[in-house]
Amino acid sequence: MSAKTPSTDKAVGLTQEALDAAESNLQEMEKRARQTLEEATKQAEQLKAKTNAQVSKSVDTIESYVKENPLQAAGIAFFAGVFVASVLSRK
Repeated sequence: MSAKTPSTDKAVGLTQEALDAAESNLQEMEKRARQTLEEATKQAEQLKAKTNAQVSKSVDTIESYVKENPLQAAGIAFFAGVFVASVLSRK
């Protein structure tokens, strides 16, 4: 049988206080982590939208150029292909 003494009651009380403080700290850390994740997600979505807009604009510019200058575009594509093939063949 174990008898409760003032020192064990005090130890139990201190342990409970420490557990409560740890739980509170963990809850606060989780809250901050979720907020940080939400902010990072929003920033990533904004960056994705901005990048998609830039890519779309670039594609439109290239399409316009190709339609206005088909022979030059074909020549550029040909020489780009020759360059890439020569770089890859050096391996």
